[in-house]
Amino acid sequence: MTKHELASFALKLLGIYAIIESLPLLQALGGLVAGPSDREFASMYQGMLLGTLFPFMLMVLTGGLLLAYSRQLAPRLRGSCSNSTL
Repeated sequence: MTKHELASFALKLLGIYAIIESLPLLQALGGLVAGPSDREFASMYQGMLLGTLFPFMLMVLTGGLLLAYSRQLAPRLRGSCSNSTL
């Protein structure tokens, strides 16, 4: 296994780890499923829902990007990137 393949594999493992670590963030969503019973709490409910879903979506997006672009990011991880457009 070359250094490039090893770095790509490490990034893929990190992506999988990020996705797995995002799953416990959905536990907080269980308390928000019922929704507000009064209109004055509707905006507060939307804020809490966004505050619950944003970290989950950010972790899943990060994990997905690491999985998808691990081959392109591997040279940068090793420090030998000849293309500086990334």
